[in-house]
Formats: sequence, C-alpha cells, structure tokens
Amino acid sequence: MTTSNLIDGVVTYIEEMDSADCQLQSMENEAPSWADQWGTGGLDADDSKYKESGKDNKKMEKVKAFASSSFGKAKAAATVGASKAKSSTNTGIKWIKTRYQKKTPK
Repeated sequence: MTTSNLIDGVVTYIEEMDSADCQLQSMENEAPSWADQWGTGGLDADDSKYKESGKDNKKMEKVKAFASSSFGKAKAAATVGASKAKSSTNTGIKWIKTRYQKKTPK
C-alpha cells in the first residue's frame, strides 16, 4: 500500500465520520427535548391536578413540623455519638502509644 492510498483512505474515513456526525446533529434538533417530554407530567399535561388544595397544604405543614423536630433529635443523637467515637478513638490511640513506648527501648 502506498502512502497516497493510505492518505486517501484516511481522508475518505474522515469525510464519512463528518457526514454521520451531521446526520446525528440534525436528528437531535428534530426531537423534543427531555424537559418537553417529562418536565411537569409529559407532553400536553394538565398542571391543575398537581396544585395543592388547602387541606393538603395543612397536612404538609404538620408533616414538616414533625420532620423538623425529628431532625433536631437526630442531630443531637448524632452529635453525642460523634463525641463518644472521638473520645474512644483518642483513648485507644493513647493506650496503643503507651504500650508501644513500654516495649521499645529509647
């Protein structure tokens, strides 16, 4: 195979790839976007069924208040747990350090 045949083959391959890329881009422009299809319920969706009523709104407020108080309790428990873990780790490291220092001569 000569150099000119190789160059011609590479040029042909590049031209084919460019034309395939152009076809893909034109297909992307014709299709509806993801947001158009699935944004608020699909194509031509009626958004009125997604609005909250007054009763649902009050119920949601109660749920949020309960979740908020539960979050405070969980945060307090996590803080206590983290401080216990820190203290235990510190104690364990000190124990290992003293054992190591007793066995190794200086």
